[in-house]
Amino acid sequence: MKIFPHRLLFYLWVLTLALFNQSGLSSTLTTPLGPDVAADTPVQKMQQMLDQGIKLAGSSPGREKTVYAQALKLRQALAQNDFVQANAMLQQSLSHSGFHAGQFQPFSALLRLAAKPGGKNLATHLDAWVKADPHNAMPYLLLSVYLNQKGWRIRGTRFANDVLPQHMQEFLRELRLAMADAKQALRLAPDNPYANYLPLWIASGIRMSPAMQQDFAGARKRFPQYYALYSVMLSRLAPKWDGSVAAMLSFVHRYAASKPDNSELRLLYLQLFANLLDDAEIRCTRHNGTTSESCVAQHTQNLIHAKLLQRVDGVLQIYPEVRDKLSYSRILGRILNDISKLDGSVAQHYADQFIQRAAAAMGTNTQLSAENTSQNNFVMDRLTGDIWYRQSHYRNAEKLYRRAIADLGHTDFPSPAQMEAERAKLFQRLANLYYQRKDYQNSAIYQIAAGYMRGGSGLSGYSPTFCGALYHLGLYKQSIGACRAQVQAGAGDEAIYWLALAHEALHQISRAQARYRQLAGSESSYRAYSAIQLSVIHAEHHQFQKMLNTLNAYPWLYHQRTDSSRFDIAAAYNNRCYAELHLGHLHAALQDCQASLRYGNLPDAYAKEQEILQRLHMQGAAVQAHDNSATEIWSATHWGFWVAAILFSLLTEAISLAVSFGLVKWTILRSRLYREQGSPHQSVFTQIRRWYVIYFIVINGLGILRAMLTIGILSGSVPRLMAFAVELGPDAVGDLIIIFVLPLALSQILLQQNLVRTFWGALRLFLLGAFSYFVVAVVLIFSSAWAMHVTGLPAVIAPEGIWSELIAPLIVVLPGWL
Repeated sequence: MKIFPHRLLFYLWVLTLALFNQSGLSSTLTTPLGPDVAADTPVQKMQQMLDQGIKLAGSSPGREKTVYAQALKLRQALAQNDFVQANAMLQQSLSHSGFHAGQFQPFSALLRLAAKPGGKNLATHLDAWVKADPHNAMPYLLLSVYLNQKGWRIRGTRFANDVLPQHMQEFLRELRLAMADAKQALRLAPDNPYANYLPLWIASGIRMSPAMQQDFAGARKRFPQYYALYSVMLSRLAPKWDGSVAAMLSFVHRYAASKPDNSELRLLYLQLFANLLDDAEIRCTRHNGTTSESCVAQHTQNLIHAKLLQRVDGVLQIYPEVRDKLSYSRILGRILNDISKLDGSVAQHYADQFIQRAAAAMGTNTQLSAENTSQNNFVMDRLTGDIWYRQSHYRNAEKLYRRAIADLGHTDFPSPAQMEAERAKLFQRLANLYYQRKDYQNSAIYQIAAGYMRGGSGLSGYSPTFCGALYHLGLYKQSIGACRAQVQAGAGDEAIYWLALAHEALHQISRAQARYRQLAGSESSYRAYSAIQLSVIHAEHHQFQKMLNTLNAYPWLYHQRTDSSRFDIAAAYNNRCYAELHLGHLHAALQDCQASLRYGNLPDAYAKEQEILQRLHMQGAAVQAHDNSATEIWSATHWGFWVAAILFSLLTEAISLAVSFGLVKWTILRSRLYREQGSPHQSVFTQIRRWYVIYFIVINGLGILRAMLTIGILSGSVPRLMAFAVELGPDAVGDLIIIFVLPLALSQILLQQNLVRTFWGALRLFLLGAFSYFVVAVVLIFSSAWAMHVTGLPAVIAPEGIWSELIAPLIVVLPGWL
């Protein structure tokens, strides 16, 4: 690799500065830093921020022994196939681990960090270790954790129904492989607590099964105080994972009710409460993503009884009695954070109430105006800061985060490394806060400080937000370097997103496109933006056919059920309209521009729509000639579909009306009034039949008219304003006949013949006929559709996909009131 002289000097300077800081810098906390001196070049600007970030971090005692630092060394040993060193590090971590904060720490954290999917060869090295030492549980544990995390990265976090089928299949395949390795590790090391927990963690991504229950029973028997075992099982019993409220209540009562008041397992009551709140929000979330607050309140009232609230209140008060106060605080903080992150006022009400109750028991004052906070619990201050942050009150959040940093000084941590790791997390929160305030320089400085504190060099920051801060500062090359390092260390989609943006900013288009395709082909929340941006790049290079192909390659882009927002859908249709316009596909472009305007008010889409309409209008004879040639295609395909739809509608209505008339006639013949008056009333059936015929002619005439107007609009021969006539005219007339004319006519006939005594009797007879007509029509429509699907007729008559256009004629021609 070629190293330029100025870059070599830069790396030597960073190394010298790091060594100096380890030996002599104080650990004081300063306020946000401004630029001390003007930086003329990106390299100088980056050097200045590194200087300030490492100075802000201070001496950072214990940073080299943090779990993150150990994970970096473990990944390095694996990259060199030094399996002896890797095994020694894991064995040492295992011997120094214990049950803390619900987990088996630090062993579990080390495995998760070291086995993050990142780097092209990590899986290869893990497979090689398994082959080299097949009787050692450690490589199986690492490989299992790696495969599980890889599977979840493929699947994403959306609901299962919204995951693309191919990604769900890949996810399940990775989980099956992960489970096989986890079971092998458990067979080799049954006394390893984490080996007992791992199969449960993996199975939480699949349906509850007897095997999972057996794994839980065996693990609980060996380690009855392992909180994580109970936590993962309780979460899996939630209704959203095919469980039930009753199952969760029974589980918590069975395993927590008999425990002493100061047992951590009593916190299962609080987790149960969080699960019930989450279930209420899921039940009350509409298809458009909004949540009904009144519905949540009602469900919460039904699910959460007074006895559970009493148990939860007791859990919040046990802090003075627990032996490991730090462990209790961390589990409590994790659950309260889950509650506070739920949307809606109901969850926020309980989160605020619980945090205040727990803080009072801990002797913590979380008010902004509090003066004496020398004994505050850092978890409570951090939680309160998080709430202010989510509400965008960044000044208040900053005050609480700085107070939480001060709290670390009087917290009893098992080691300096654990304290430094917590300090790094709080600095990361401050970095995110400055990022939201668009103070990108201070955000980058605090990222450097946080990354250095947890055991890194600081050059790659703490999280992908560092890449974003550098990007906004115009340090594109530095952003690429940081993002690449983070991706190699296991960072996810956010780092890839900033990597793509930085490459694009440097006009490295092929590299940017590769990253955008990686995101667009995944379950990432950045995939909609990435797919649209790919089309924009093609447009900028006048590659309109490639632009159109790209937009058609991601069909989920046009469905709001996925993560595409209405704006994303509007932008996608707008871009496709643009491509089709430049390719000369005016009618297709017009449809896409109009679709874009249905999802968003993009001025660009409106302008293109007007341009297309003007071009279609001004083409004159050329357009007419184009339409004449298009008519031939319509004769073979579109016209055939519309004629078939009209004939199918006529046949359906004829059969449905015949059945309806027969039922009405049979009902009248069996009525007491008809039997009493006898055969002179046979003429009543002729009059009723006449109205059936009138209805058949008028309704089908309106349907044919509506079809002709729709064809005219689709072919461009009818003005767009006629769409209002298509939608409102025939439907309005049909509804008028159905709602007013037919019931009045039938009642007039029956009253004159003394076959009913009141209008309501005639109305009941009308509803009977209408209902039978509706049922028969629906049965005929769906049975015909099913028969065509079974026989494969659509693929035969429309192999090029034109079959989808038959749906439009059916919808237009069939009566609107169906």
